[in-house]
Amino acid sequence: MSTDCYAGARGGLGDRGRAGVRAGELVRRAPHPLAGRTVLDAGAGTGLGSAALAAAGARVVALDLSADMLSWQLGARPPAVVGDVTRLPLRDDAVDDVLAAFVLNHLVDPHAGLAELRRVTRPGGALLRA
Repeated sequence: MSTDCYAGARGGLGDRGRAGVRAGELVRRAPHPLAGRTVLDAGAGTGLGSAALAAAGARVVALDLSADMLSWQLGARPPAVVGDVTRLPLRDDAVDDVLAAFVLNHLVDPHAGLAELRRVTRPGGALLRA
């Protein structure tokens, strides 16, 4: 697993307003309703994508390499796991859909990340990515 370059950062990074809008746009562009579906928020960070998914009625599972990022506003967050997008700790076809709003551009090998996201997504599921 890679080094956690966000250790200690928690919610103090970037423009949360603009990122929140972008996450919401991705969720709204889903090819089908997300309500009631299990959706992986890959690279969940401080939870902006998770919040947009929850607002759409999805059952969210958040994943991020950084435990510190996932611990931000912990009580208000969906279930979360620390993990590497290129080696997801999930079985094949584990989720209905995936949101990868803020993660693929951080990967050394984005193709490996995309292959893993595809592996864990059930047939017919959507990959919502920026």
